[in-house]
Amino acid sequence: MIDLIDYIRDVSWEDVKDLPEVNGRLYLNEDLETQDRELAIASYLYITLFSQAREDGKDRYFGSNTNSTIKGFMDRDYLGSPKKHKDVFEKSESEYEHRTICLRISDIESKILIEEEDILDGVDAKENPKFFNASNTSGGIQKTLGNQSKLLDEITESIDNTNKGKDSDFKTGKADVHTLYKMKRAQPRSADIDWTHVSNIEKDIKGTKGKILKQIRNTILLENYYGPGIHKRGGNTHTIEACTRKSLKNYITPLGYVLWPEDSWNKCSENTIKNVLLWDNANELAISTKKTNLSEIITQCQEHIKEFKLKSHTDENVKKLAKKLGCLDSEWLAVVRVKLKDWFDKKETESTLPSNMELIIYTDGMIAKHQAAGTTKTHDLKILTTVEAGGSFTGWDFIVGWLTNKDNKQKTLHIDFMHGKNSIERYAEAWPTKETDTKDKIKILFEKFGKKGHVSFDVMKRMQPKQNKIHG
Repeated sequence: MIDLIDYIRDVSWEDVKDLPEVNGRLYLNEDLETQDRELAIASYLYITLFSQAREDGKDRYFGSNTNSTIKGFMDRDYLGSPKKHKDVFEKSESEYEHRTICLRISDIESKILIEEEDILDGVDAKENPKFFNASNTSGGIQKTLGNQSKLLDEITESIDNTNKGKDSDFKTGKADVHTLYKMKRAQPRSADIDWTHVSNIEKDIKGTKGKILKQIRNTILLENYYGPGIHKRGGNTHTIEACTRKSLKNYITPLGYVLWPEDSWNKCSENTIKNVLLWDNANELAISTKKTNLSEIITQCQEHIKEFKLKSHTDENVKKLAKKLGCLDSEWLAVVRVKLKDWFDKKETESTLPSNMELIIYTDGMIAKHQAAGTTKTHDLKILTTVEAGGSFTGWDFIVGWLTNKDNKQKTLHIDFMHGKNSIERYAEAWPTKETDTKDKIKILFEKFGKKGHVSFDVMKRMQPKQNKIHG
């Protein structure tokens, strides 16, 4: 990725003008040309480079092309152009020579659009005077989010219909347990096999003389995943594992499967495939249930946020996915949303740090040690957070309690303000607009209690030079 970012930023007309081309188009390397021939439908990343820069320095445009019905990079009539600078871009096309270079090819549209945005960020195309791009955002990424969400809904509905015996476009059938067992399988869960769960299923099957197997959902098979007729197994891992045990040999009959069509799963990103399989796991009710745990749901929501560069953990698509994977409303409010908020704030904060610095994460022990080190018989030190609750500073109860405590009559107080235990950037950015007012109110309160000049303030550090971690 870094090499490609450097290439896009630094390539010059002199580097490309004499390379073999067809109507001004060329591949960055021979591997891309071979790949383009082999793929039936492909999406592309490309750069258009002009022989001369305009007066403002613009000489290149980086973009993507997806979902064309025309096969082949060389054969497409139109690749794209900037919206904001369209007129001057087209003027450059008419006045100067240019080359359009294919940089990446994939049959997964979402992969191309996500990489497009990563590269736009990497070269900072919006601020770089060389680029006609007016934004560092991929125009198609939100469309891709919508497409993947729609695919998830359509696929899960089709699978659900087959399990309920309703009409569906997905084919079903039955297969011998050992045939299913030998298939390569997906691993959507963070932990692979839970042998206790397998034993529980074995007991359930044995206890019902195998009758419960007639109630389980069909096993998902990803059609032709490894080639024609070679499918990938995507569900019922624990049930199938249990069915191979010798104690059940007299109770096992062929198990049902649902064939997830190749032209459906190959439109999905890796995370969407994983989400379908985790959804399938969350919907198993007929046999000993192993619910998708909240940590796995949180991880998938994090991957969803990263994949589509969502700007907030509260985006409706995140909650929708969590509930799809089996998260209850109460779990969303009490656990999942809170964990995602902490993760998102930390991720956003870390992206603003200089490369040689790291955040200071304050533990309860660190806070207690800092306060103890600054406290004497005549002086107290207290850390108070700048993180508000209900739009208000949360330190008033402590301050009033300290002032009304007779033991503190002869003491002074020093307050260190901390931007949350995780040193979050947005709390630090908000503090200057509230700092003066908060300090003034505290000073007035001290005066009211006859302790003018008995309070001082500082702010805890948020970052420190990266520490060398030695593992041994």
